[in-house]
Amino acid sequence: MPVEEKTRRRYVDTKTRYEGVFARHSLNCNLATGLKRCNCQPSYYGTVWDDEVGKNRRTPRVDDIGQARNERADLYAEVKQRGRGRQSGEPTAEPSIPLNGRSPRTRLRDAHPEFITACTRGIALNKFGRQYTKKAIVDLDSSLNRLPSWLRDKYLDEIGDHDFQRVVDDLRAEEPPLSSSRINSIINSA
Repeated sequence: MPVEEKTRRRYVDTKTRYEGVFARHSLNCNLATGLKRCNCQPSYYGTVWDDEVGKNRRTPRVDDIGQARNERADLYAEVKQRGRGRQSGEPTAEPSIPLNGRSPRTRLRDAHPEFITACTRGIALNKFGRQYTKKAIVDLDSSLNRLPSWLRDKYLDEIGDHDFQRVVDDLRAEEPPLSSSRINSIINSA
């Protein structure tokens, strides 16, 4: 009788629909045996290329794909922030703590240029954890400029839903009326 070679099956990692997020399947999963359908409960992890160490860095494996996506976004921001600080020669900025122990209050008109600068420098990221494109930055800037002065003079922590509703009502009443898409852009920028 021929001696059977023991084949050691390994885990199977597959791509997910999210960039940089992978699923790790168990040894007994159908994917490990060559079938196309998964029959296990995979764990998920994210990877980010780190130029400083010259290889991919991984997040811990978790059971939820959304949590893996969020952890990958955090790792991506950490790697990019560290890389920017090293390239520019400046240390990473620590948040300043005011002497009176309270957080400094910022008006919307003061936060606007700071936010646009952060977008341009690649510090502020979009909801997908990516840098804003030049076109998106121009749209954000023009949308923030369209906000009424009474809202721009308010402190950020004082702005509520009722303020945004008032802005929407005012924009709809303009002649000629703005499109719903443009109103949406203006409100989402704030």
